Amino acid sequence: GTGSIVLQSNTGPSITSRLTFEYLAPGNVSLVTPATGTFGTIVSIVGTGLLGGGQNASSVTLANVEAQSIISSNETLIVVAAGASSATTLGQVVITANTAAVVTSEPAFAYASEPVVDAVSPPYGHGGTLVTINGTNLFANGTSLVEVSLAGVSASIVSSSPTQVVVVANQSVAMTGNVLLVANTGGKAVGINAWEYRAPGNIIAVSPASGQGGTEVIIFGSSLRG
Repeated sequence: GTGSIVLQSNTGPSITSRLTFEYLAPGNVSLVTPATGTFGTIVSIVGTGLLGGGQNASSVTLANVEAQSIISSNETLIVVAAGASSATTLGQVVITANTAAVVTSEPAFAYASEPVVDAVSPPYGHGGTLVTINGTNLFANGTSLVEVSLAGVSASIVSSSPTQVVVVANQSVAMTGNVLLVANTGGKAVGINAWEYRAPGNIIAVSPASGQGGTEVIIFGSSLRG
Protein backbone atom coordinates (compact mmCIF):
# COMPACT_ATOMS: atom_id res chain seq x y z
CA GLY A 1 0.00 0.00 0.00
CA THR A 2 0.85 3.68 -0.08
CA GLY A 3 1.17 5.96 2.92
CA SER A 4 2.80 8.99 4.50
CA ILE A 5 6.39 9.19 5.65
CA VAL A 6 6.61 9.99 9.37
CA LEU A 7 9.84 10.73 11.28
CA GLN A 8 9.70 10.45 15.07
CA SER A 9 12.56 11.97 17.08
CA ASN A 10 13.77 10.63 20.44
CA THR A 11 12.60 13.87 22.12
CA GLY A 12 8.98 13.43 21.06
CA PRO A 13 8.28 15.72 18.05
CA SER A 14 7.41 14.10 14.74
CA ILE A 15 7.53 15.23 11.12
CA THR A 16 5.05 14.03 8.52
CA SER A 17 6.05 14.42 4.89
CA ARG A 18 3.69 15.44 2.15
CA LEU A 19 5.52 12.83 0.09
CA THR A 20 4.34 9.23 0.17
CA PHE A 21 5.99 5.83 0.05
CA GLU A 22 4.56 2.78 -1.70
CA TYR A 23 5.21 -0.76 -0.53
CA LEU A 24 5.44 -3.08 -3.54
CA ALA A 25 4.35 -6.71 -3.48
CA PRO A 26 7.21 -8.95 -2.25
CA GLY A 27 9.36 -10.45 -4.98
CA ASN A 28 8.94 -14.12 -5.76
CA VAL A 29 11.24 -16.65 -7.45
CA SER A 30 9.13 -19.20 -9.32
CA LEU A 31 11.80 -21.09 -11.30
CA VAL A 32 15.57 -21.59 -11.31
CA THR A 33 16.94 -23.41 -14.34
CA PRO A 34 19.04 -25.43 -14.42
CA ALA A 35 18.67 -26.37 -10.77
CA THR A 36 22.21 -27.80 -10.63
CA GLY A 37 25.46 -26.61 -12.15
CA THR A 38 29.15 -25.91 -11.82
CA PHE A 39 31.49 -22.96 -12.30
CA GLY A 40 30.36 -20.93 -15.30
CA THR A 41 26.92 -22.57 -15.69
CA ILE A 42 24.40 -20.08 -17.12
CA VAL A 43 21.47 -19.96 -14.69
CA SER A 44 18.09 -18.32 -15.38
CA ILE A 45 16.02 -17.07 -12.45
CA VAL A 46 12.34 -16.48 -13.27
CA GLY A 47 9.79 -14.74 -11.08
CA THR A 48 8.02 -11.47 -10.27
CA GLY A 49 9.29 -8.34 -8.55
CA LEU A 50 12.83 -9.71 -8.65
CA LEU A 51 14.36 -6.22 -8.42
CA GLY A 52 11.97 -4.92 -5.75
CA GLY A 53 11.36 -1.80 -7.81
CA GLY A 54 15.06 -1.24 -8.43
CA GLN A 55 16.80 -0.80 -11.77
CA ASN A 56 19.13 -3.81 -11.74
CA ALA A 57 20.53 -6.63 -9.65
CA SER A 58 23.76 -5.73 -7.87
CA SER A 59 24.36 -9.16 -6.33
CA VAL A 60 23.10 -12.71 -6.80
CA THR A 61 24.11 -15.72 -4.73
CA LEU A 62 23.41 -19.35 -5.59
CA ALA A 63 23.50 -21.70 -2.59
CA ASN A 64 25.52 -19.08 -0.64
CA VAL A 65 28.06 -18.59 -3.46
CA GLU A 66 28.34 -15.25 -5.26
CA ALA A 67 27.57 -15.54 -8.97
CA GLN A 68 30.60 -15.12 -11.21
CA SER A 69 28.73 -12.49 -13.21
CA ILE A 70 25.25 -11.05 -13.72
CA ILE A 71 24.51 -11.25 -17.44
CA SER A 72 21.12 -9.52 -17.45
CA SER A 73 18.42 -8.55 -14.96
CA ASN A 74 14.86 -7.26 -14.92
CA GLU A 75 11.80 -7.71 -12.70
CA THR A 76 10.86 -11.10 -14.22
CA LEU A 77 14.15 -12.67 -15.39
CA ILE A 78 17.72 -12.61 -14.13
CA VAL A 79 20.51 -14.50 -15.89
CA VAL A 80 23.82 -15.20 -14.14
CA ALA A 81 26.97 -17.29 -14.52
CA ALA A 82 27.52 -19.50 -11.48
CA GLY A 83 30.59 -19.11 -9.32
CA ALA A 84 32.78 -21.95 -8.10
CA SER A 85 31.95 -24.12 -5.10
CA SER A 86 32.99 -27.46 -3.64
CA ALA A 87 29.73 -27.75 -1.66
CA THR A 88 26.94 -29.80 -3.23
CA THR A 89 24.03 -29.07 -0.86
CA LEU A 90 20.80 -27.45 -2.05
CA GLY A 91 20.58 -23.76 -1.17
CA GLN A 92 18.62 -20.56 -1.64
CA VAL A 93 18.92 -18.05 -4.46
CA VAL A 94 19.30 -14.54 -3.02
CA ILE A 95 18.95 -11.45 -5.22
CA THR A 96 19.99 -8.00 -4.02
CA ALA A 97 18.90 -5.03 -6.11
CA ASN A 98 20.72 -1.72 -6.54
CA THR A 99 18.23 -0.27 -4.00
CA ALA A 100 19.29 -2.95 -1.45
CA ALA A 101 15.92 -4.71 -1.80
CA VAL A 102 16.36 -8.45 -1.27
CA VAL A 103 14.43 -11.35 -2.80
CA THR A 104 15.10 -14.83 -1.43
CA SER A 105 13.90 -18.11 -2.90
CA GLU A 106 13.22 -21.41 -1.25
CA PRO A 107 16.18 -23.84 -1.62
CA ALA A 108 16.42 -23.99 -5.42
CA PHE A 109 20.02 -24.52 -6.60
CA ALA A 110 22.77 -27.03 -5.87
CA TYR A 111 26.34 -27.20 -7.10
CA ALA A 112 27.34 -30.43 -8.80
CA SER A 113 30.82 -31.91 -8.46
CA GLU A 114 33.26 -29.63 -10.25
CA PRO A 115 34.76 -30.86 -13.54
CA VAL A 116 38.33 -32.08 -13.20
CA VAL A 117 41.02 -32.27 -15.90
CA ASP A 118 43.22 -35.20 -14.86
CA ALA A 119 45.64 -35.48 -17.77
CA VAL A 120 46.54 -33.83 -21.08
CA SER A 121 48.50 -35.98 -23.52
CA PRO A 122 50.81 -34.90 -24.96
CA PRO A 123 51.16 -31.83 -22.74
CA TYR A 124 52.96 -29.91 -25.51
CA GLY A 125 53.00 -29.58 -29.28
CA HIS A 126 52.14 -27.15 -32.07
CA GLY A 127 49.59 -26.75 -34.84
CA GLY A 128 48.18 -30.12 -35.93
CA THR A 129 49.04 -32.02 -32.74
CA LEU A 130 46.31 -34.48 -31.69
CA VAL A 131 45.66 -33.85 -27.98
CA THR A 132 43.73 -36.14 -25.59
CA ILE A 133 42.21 -34.63 -22.44
CA ASN A 134 41.09 -37.06 -19.71
CA GLY A 135 39.07 -36.19 -16.63
CA THR A 136 35.71 -36.39 -14.86
CA ASN A 137 32.47 -34.48 -15.54
CA LEU A 138 34.15 -32.69 -18.45
CA PHE A 139 30.71 -31.69 -19.77
CA ALA A 140 30.12 -29.79 -16.49
CA ASN A 141 26.68 -31.38 -16.11
CA GLY A 142 25.85 -30.51 -19.71
CA THR A 143 25.44 -32.74 -22.74
CA SER A 144 28.23 -31.52 -25.03
CA LEU A 145 31.14 -29.14 -25.42
CA VAL A 146 30.92 -25.92 -27.42
CA GLU A 147 34.56 -24.86 -27.14
CA VAL A 148 38.01 -26.15 -26.21
CA SER A 149 41.07 -23.93 -26.04
CA LEU A 150 44.74 -24.71 -25.45
CA ALA A 151 46.69 -21.84 -23.88
CA GLY A 152 43.96 -19.46 -25.05
CA VAL A 153 43.92 -20.71 -28.65
CA SER A 154 40.74 -22.40 -29.91
CA ALA A 155 41.21 -26.07 -30.81
CA SER A 156 39.18 -28.27 -33.19
CA ILE A 157 37.09 -30.91 -31.36
CA VAL A 158 37.47 -34.40 -32.83
CA SER A 159 35.47 -36.35 -30.25
CA SER A 160 34.14 -35.76 -26.75
CA SER A 161 32.60 -37.53 -23.77
CA PRO A 162 32.30 -36.63 -20.07
CA THR A 163 35.60 -38.43 -19.40
CA GLN A 164 37.69 -37.93 -22.56
CA VAL A 165 38.01 -35.20 -25.16
CA VAL A 166 40.21 -35.31 -28.27
CA VAL A 167 41.13 -32.12 -30.11
CA VAL A 168 43.53 -30.89 -32.77
CA ALA A 169 45.73 -27.96 -31.76
CA ASN A 170 45.71 -24.91 -34.02
CA GLN A 171 48.75 -22.82 -34.90
CA SER A 172 50.22 -20.51 -32.27
CA VAL A 173 53.41 -18.87 -31.11
CA ALA A 174 55.33 -20.60 -28.33
CA MET A 175 53.61 -20.19 -24.94
CA THR A 176 52.14 -22.07 -21.96
CA GLY A 177 48.59 -21.77 -20.64
CA ASN A 178 45.40 -23.36 -19.40
CA VAL A 179 43.35 -26.06 -21.07
CA LEU A 180 39.76 -24.77 -21.04
CA LEU A 181 36.63 -26.77 -21.89
CA VAL A 182 33.28 -24.94 -22.13
CA ALA A 183 30.07 -27.00 -22.02
CA ASN A 184 26.73 -26.17 -23.63
CA THR A 185 25.51 -25.10 -20.17
CA GLY A 186 28.31 -22.53 -19.88
CA GLY A 187 30.05 -24.70 -17.28
CA LYS A 188 33.83 -24.83 -17.50
CA ALA A 189 36.56 -27.39 -16.86
CA VAL A 190 40.06 -25.97 -16.48
CA GLY A 191 43.50 -27.58 -16.52
CA ILE A 192 45.86 -24.97 -15.07
CA ASN A 193 48.96 -24.43 -17.24
CA ALA A 194 48.37 -27.89 -18.73
CA TRP A 195 49.40 -27.14 -22.32
CA GLU A 196 52.60 -25.78 -23.88
CA TYR A 197 52.80 -24.52 -27.43
CA ARG A 198 56.30 -25.14 -28.69
CA ALA A 199 57.91 -23.29 -31.54
CA PRO A 200 56.52 -24.51 -34.88
CA GLY A 201 58.65 -27.02 -36.77
CA ASN A 202 60.90 -25.63 -39.50
CA ILE A 203 62.72 -27.34 -42.41
CA ILE A 204 65.92 -25.49 -43.26
CA ALA A 205 67.62 -27.86 -45.70
CA VAL A 206 67.05 -31.02 -47.78
CA SER A 207 70.05 -32.96 -49.06
CA PRO A 208 70.26 -33.92 -51.81
CA ALA A 209 67.63 -31.64 -53.33
CA SER A 210 66.91 -34.08 -56.14
CA GLY A 211 67.02 -37.83 -56.74
CA GLN A 212 65.08 -40.86 -57.91
CA GLY A 213 63.54 -43.94 -56.34
CA GLY A 214 65.74 -45.26 -53.53
CA THR A 215 67.66 -42.01 -53.01
CA GLU A 216 68.50 -41.45 -49.35
CA VAL A 217 67.37 -37.92 -48.41
CA ILE A 218 68.40 -36.06 -45.25
CA ILE A 219 66.09 -33.34 -43.92
CA PHE A 220 67.51 -30.72 -41.54
CA GLY A 221 65.52 -28.36 -39.33
CA SER A 222 64.07 -27.74 -35.89
CA SER A 223 61.15 -29.37 -34.03
CA LEU A 224 60.67 -31.75 -36.94
CA ARG A 225 58.74 -34.23 -34.77
CA GLY A 226 56.41 -31.59 -33.37
